[in-house]
Amino acid sequence: MANFFISYSRQDSAIADTIRNHIYRLDSSHDVFLDIKSIKTGVAWKTELQRKIKHCDFCILIHSVHSLKSPHVKEEIKWITEAELKTGMRKLIVYRLNYAPIIPEIDRK
Repeated sequence: MANFFISYSRQDSAIADTIRNHIYRLDSSHDVFLDIKSIKTGVAWKTELQRKIKHCDFCILIHSVHSLKSPHVKEEIKWITEAELKTGMRKLIVYRLNYAPIIPEIDRK
C-alpha cells in the first residue's frame, strides 16, 4: 500500500479525480489524498495539506497552465521539496498537461 497526494488547480479537478480513481482501481488499498474528497469540514486545511505531504510516499503534481497560476499549488510544491530534502527520497511525480512550461521548482534533472 502506498500513500499518494495529488496537487492540482481546481480547474483541473476532473483530471485529478480521474487519476485518483485509476490508482484505486489498480489497488484499492492505496490511500490517495485529494483535498476536495479527503478534508473534513472544520479541519485546518493548510495544516492537513502539510501533514499529508510530509507523510505521503508520492506526490502527483498535475502541472498545467492553471496550476502555474495557483498560489496554493506553488506552496504545495515548496512543501514537497522540503519533504524530499528531509528524507532524501524523491516524492514528486509530474503529470504535465498541454505542454505547460516547466518551472525551475520541478525541473530536477
